[in-house]
Amino acid sequence: MKTTVDALLCILTLYLISDDKNGTLDITSDGRVLYTENGITETICSYEWDDIDAGVLCRHLGVGMSGGAKYLPRDWSYNRANAYGVFCMGNETDAFDCYVNENDTTNGMCYQMDDAAVDCYTSSMPMTSFFNDKNGTLDISSDGRVLYTENGITETICSYEWDDIDAGVLCRHLGVGMSGGAKYLPRDWSYNRANAYGVFCMGNETDAFDCYVNENDTTNGMCYQMDDAAVDCYTSSMPMTSFFNDKNGTLDISSDGRVLYTENGITETICSYEWDDIDAGVLCRHLGLGMSGGAKYLPRDWSYNRANAYGVFCMGNETDAFDCYVNENDTTNGMCYQMDDAAVDCYTSSMPMTSFFNDKNGTLDITSDGRVLYTENGITETICSYEWDDIDAGVLYDKNGTLDISSDGRVLYTENGITETICSYEWDDIDAGVLCRHLGLGMSGGAKYLPRDWSYNRANAYGVFCKGNETDAFDCYVNENDTTNGMCYQMDDAAVDCYTSSMPMTSFFNDKNGTLDITSDGRVLYTENGITETICSYEWDDIDAGVLCRHLGLGMSGGAKYLPRDWSYNRANAYGVFLHG
Repeated sequence: MKTTVDALLCILTLYLISDDKNGTLDITSDGRVLYTENGITETICSYEWDDIDAGVLCRHLGVGMSGGAKYLPRDWSYNRANAYGVFCMGNETDAFDCYVNENDTTNGMCYQMDDAAVDCYTSSMPMTSFFNDKNGTLDISSDGRVLYTENGITETICSYEWDDIDAGVLCRHLGVGMSGGAKYLPRDWSYNRANAYGVFCMGNETDAFDCYVNENDTTNGMCYQMDDAAVDCYTSSMPMTSFFNDKNGTLDISSDGRVLYTENGITETICSYEWDDIDAGVLCRHLGLGMSGGAKYLPRDWSYNRANAYGVFCMGNETDAFDCYVNENDTTNGMCYQMDDAAVDCYTSSMPMTSFFNDKNGTLDITSDGRVLYTENGITETICSYEWDDIDAGVLYDKNGTLDISSDGRVLYTENGITETICSYEWDDIDAGVLCRHLGLGMSGGAKYLPRDWSYNRANAYGVFCKGNETDAFDCYVNENDTTNGMCYQMDDAAVDCYTSSMPMTSFFNDKNGTLDITSDGRVLYTENGITETICSYEWDDIDAGVLCRHLGLGMSGGAKYLPRDWSYNRANAYGVFLHG
């Protein structure tokens, strides 16, 4: 769901474990990580648990110099600790100095995920193959495919988690460039696949073998058929190739509706990933071909190359399609290579509906379990769920019930004397804030998640989506179709803390005591109390960059880029910047 809101800066709140340090950490005989506080022992969700975290824990406990992450089936005799991602840098001597995400961004998956566990080693962690042992060699084929050779066997690298930082380190390692751009090539089945399910380079490595490699297949076998990691090396900084941001090209629509982008005499198609009716409508108005548009998807036309655009994001109020955001980093893991072409049908007025609701001769109703029914001429029919979304569901919302918050913050919905809890899936601070204002309990709210209270049924709501400007929580959209594949049944209950003013944030941008600036090479700097720091590139994207450019009066839009860390600066306490635009 795309919305136009005032520019907001929301920092993902990560907490130092040391914020409390009231508990203790331990490892069981089989390696399971345990956290004990006030006599209660809990396990840690394995989400985001890796070798770096494991090594810090081993050194913290004095049981090894390094550690290897592993995952054990959840032991249900323990509760689960309130930790949905542990993030250690690797240089901590105290595990409580690592960061922990206390907001469940796993959409409840942590409830049934494996327990974090560890094997500790007295010296460096034994790895079975690939980068760490340096017994093999790395090379790049003529088409850019990354190859690893050891004992006469050459293997390709899975493209999972392969990005520009990794590519740049490899280019510098091989002496074939100063920077690199990640790309993804269809798997070459003449090679085996290396035992590497994610390559993680910091960017400052001079030797690619110093990067971290995940040798545990956390992709659930997907790496078997995923694209090969590949690279383009550049003699200087990586060029941004084209498309919406520079406006040097032109957009057009073919006779069958295919979207075409032409620059320097080369015409390319657009990957259909994230292409929707909002994008289509902006393009139709941009070209003067209609007042609205309907997105459609055509089989890829291989006579065209594919434009360097892996997701087009229009807000809907743009008069110029080049003002839409475009992701130039392939976050589809190469899927765009074979995906359909983006296409469009343009309409002179609002988009026509070819059947059903448009004639208004029937009636709509909702059954007790939420099923949508359409009745005409005495015949009652169900609606196919294809393209059914929260906006459609929100139009049908009846407002016959009431909302409330329990003493511990649990959100309750009551209708016909039955009180139900709300699934925590997609529940966030924006939704929480709207509810607090709706109930007159505060000006803002913080989302939290409580273990499901089984004394209540679960409301027929599988995702609440508020824009933030609603004065009535019933004006938010609710997804009444269980798109969680049943996970909502055991997921946490949505809950909230209400605040009388703006939501308290623990650090960085929220206090506005510092200043932001951009260096001559584009590096973002934050200065407070005479100390200048850089911003971690995690989650940094074109939307964030555009807001910063407008904030500083340097441009109307911006393109995110990533520079090797400048170690002459400290790192600001910001581990993810999230702007709406």
